[in-house]
Amino acid sequence: VGTFASGNAVSGSTHTLCYVGISAVGAISGSSVTPNVTFATGNQMTVLRSKLSLLPQFSTSIRNRRSFDSITTIQVSASPTDDATLESIKLTFVGSAIVNGGAAAPFAVSLHNTDGTILGSSSNPQTCTPSASTRLCTVTFNPNYTIGGGSAANIIVRVDSSGFLNDANAQDNLLVSINSAQDLKFNDGSVSGFPLE
Repeated sequence: VGTFASGNAVSGSTHTLCYVGISAVGAISGSSVTPNVTFATGNQMTVLRSKLSLLPQFSTSIRNRRSFDSITTIQVSASPTDDATLESIKLTFVGSAIVNGGAAAPFAVSLHNTDGTILGSSSNPQTCTPSASTRLCTVTFNPNYTIGGGSAANIIVRVDSSGFLNDANAQDNLLVSINSAQDLKFNDGSVSGFPLE
């Protein structure tokens, strides 16, 4: 949408565009040509003022356990049309690093800006309590963090890995992910609750 008053388009509404009454002329002759199309429709699309996209950046392996362990950075960018606000983000943690045998210990997770400050109005830290059977836990943050149109924010995911129950000198895995489009929601300046595309 070029402007926020683009016809009767409302942010978050869906539309199907069509061509009606097509007129054409020959490229060389300039004579009128009668096209063989009387009605053509496109795919349904959703009108948004702005949207978020993300690019995860993974950390290296062979890490020491510590109370402030920056395990990954997630780059979130807003489309150039307008600002977008990150409303919620759900992170899933899974792996043998957080479970040892049948035991699993809760650990703290927090989101930070690159300068180390807490991201937006997130309730930091959150506690992730893994299941011993699935080796999995989730945390959800609601930062209400606005990203300027055409710019990006690097969100650092930190955990307190000092209490992990994996064996000393063992190389155990830990994966952090945003599992589905519904696990990240944003506000485009008019309507809230949009998921990733």
